[in-house]
Amino acid sequence: MTRSCPSAIVTLSVVLIAIATSAQEPDARSAGARSPDRVEIYKTIGDVKLPIEIYLPPDHKPTDHRPAIVFFFGGGWSNGTTKQFAHQCAYLASRGMVALAADYRVYNRQQAQVVDCVADAKSAIRWTRQNAARLGIDPDKIVSAGGSAGGHLAAAVGTINGFEQAGEDISVSSRPNAMALFNPALDLRAEAFPPERQKKREGGFESRMGAKPESLSPALQAAAGAPPAIVFHGEADSTVPFAQAQQFTERMKAAGNRCELVSYPGKGHGFFNFGRDGNQSFANSLRHLDAFLVGLNYLQAGEKVEAYLEQVPSKAAPKAADGAYFPPPESRGGWRTLVTANEAPSAEQKARIRELAGLDWDGLHEAWKYCAGFGGRSSVVVIRHGWLAGEWFNYDTPHGIASCTKSLTALSTAKLCELSAAGEFKKKIDFDSPAWKYLPASWSEQDPRRKAIALRHMLTMSSGLDPYDGPYRDLDAYGQTILTQQVEAPPGTVWAYASAPVDLLSLVVEDVSGKLLSDFFNEQIAAPIGAAPVQFPQFGTHSGGSGGPGGGARLATRDHARLGYLLLHEGEWRDESGTKQVLTPETVRLLTAWEPRLESETYREPNFARIKGAQNFYGYLFWTNRTQESLGTATPADAFYMSGWGKQICCVIPSLDLVFVRVGSNAELNSHPEYYPELLSRVVASVVEK
Repeated sequence: MTRSCPSAIVTLSVVLIAIATSAQEPDARSAGARSPDRVEIYKTIGDVKLPIEIYLPPDHKPTDHRPAIVFFFGGGWSNGTTKQFAHQCAYLASRGMVALAADYRVYNRQQAQVVDCVADAKSAIRWTRQNAARLGIDPDKIVSAGGSAGGHLAAAVGTINGFEQAGEDISVSSRPNAMALFNPALDLRAEAFPPERQKKREGGFESRMGAKPESLSPALQAAAGAPPAIVFHGEADSTVPFAQAQQFTERMKAAGNRCELVSYPGKGHGFFNFGRDGNQSFANSLRHLDAFLVGLNYLQAGEKVEAYLEQVPSKAAPKAADGAYFPPPESRGGWRTLVTANEAPSAEQKARIRELAGLDWDGLHEAWKYCAGFGGRSSVVVIRHGWLAGEWFNYDTPHGIASCTKSLTALSTAKLCELSAAGEFKKKIDFDSPAWKYLPASWSEQDPRRKAIALRHMLTMSSGLDPYDGPYRDLDAYGQTILTQQVEAPPGTVWAYASAPVDLLSLVVEDVSGKLLSDFFNEQIAAPIGAAPVQFPQFGTHSGGSGGPGGGARLATRDHARLGYLLLHEGEWRDESGTKQVLTPETVRLLTAWEPRLESETYREPNFARIKGAQNFYGYLFWTNRTQESLGTATPADAFYMSGWGKQICCVIPSLDLVFVRVGSNAELNSHPEYYPELLSRVVASVVEK
């Protein structure tokens, strides 16, 4: 058996763009891995700035001399995100390493060739070594790690000569001291892949390698003196054949190098990712990696994988006896409830609320009185441990949720990408896809700079388009308005809250799925969780406009809470037909966590967000409380939420197993920045058992 360890990634320019995370932010979240402690730019190529996320050990000091590991994400050298290895980074940082996750140029974002990806990976390792003293890293203990295409890069930096970035100081080695490879692509020749994939590789893919496949294949280039490696590979992998891992291992050993192959019978591609198979393979591969690093004297003995998983539990896979509750549709009884709406419970009922939901009803009532004290219409629902423990309203029809609708559009876009990856559509799409490919041709023809805007930019308010946010009364005219917004800045450089870029996503969903956004959302998200169809207004023949995806959907408060509950359970839902994964845990974590790339972006003034620095706690059309500026210090930092004009909110607090929804109509609330912190502090103060 052979083993290789995760690669530590780094780059060239010493530009600090993220400061240590707030001391009040928890090290780990029940809904996912903790955020990186800082983000720096390791390389600049033209207008492209490549960030590297850095996870530090709890007791880290700049004067330390610690081993480091740099991770490269997978995605076929075409797309991907640094968040793929967030849990591995968090775990290894907890064990005493400096863990890094490096971004690199990919085809869908920068039309990069594979040789560019390799050059970026080498730059990342070199940058890590150059900045070792500043980062408290031992320059002679740097591991490269990655999965799939990222695994190829982690292997390439350790086995392939050349392909260095011009202008860099090559006296500083770009070669890691060890390699950790997760189902890596190790032989890029067409014949090394299954017949059904060979034609694809002989066509477009091979033309964008930038060099002969043989020269980019670690399985063919590994020679004496290569760093020790550990390889994790599923024997049933149909994307990258298991034979490639065997070939690489044999070549490494024949050259006198240490290489361990950890095989997984019956497992396919990506088996090691957090959230798969109840985290069994994630835990197993992490234990092997831990042991490999102990053997290299990079870690002290005493792996803590189980302790980590207990700290950050996964709801990714169904657990037969976990007792999780999921409400049937309202037409068939709906939420299990401990209260009657708008009525005070008896002393006996209050005791039952404390026992089953761990909440003080009188405290919740204080939150409702705070809402009602501002006048206007309001509706409040509180769900904890699956129990409806508080419900008040002074109207009884579905209410507009304003910009909370943006989060619904994010869910639709994410589901669209998941279905595309599963081969459900003729057109392929993911978050890194250029938006122009799915919009009317005139949109990109009017201004070619729009071709640089990816879905990811629209989902994170960083498209660079003029942040038009109204008026919306003439939705037909608005349909033309959103297609003509001017480019103000390159995408990924300026953060500007707006509806127009989000509204364009409705056209993207329509183009790929062949369905209106409203129909797609209701079929793919609402129906599977038993929610009534959500009402989206129309512009022209489309469901959209700021009365649509940007803001304006209408739904009942209980169903709004149902959406929050879906996210609390990381995309899982259960009913009489069994367990279904409406969205993958990885997708939910990506959408609802802060996007670290935003910290390097400039906050545009004026800004409809009206919270300077809001990019420091924004995700993918979701808000977070990571800095505790938005919801206040009384609300846990792992909270995330949908938010809309008039202080509409659907807030999920994973660490408290709680969902809180407030919707209503009172424009005056927008002039009260203290509203969310004051309201949520009353809700959180009601928790009597955590």
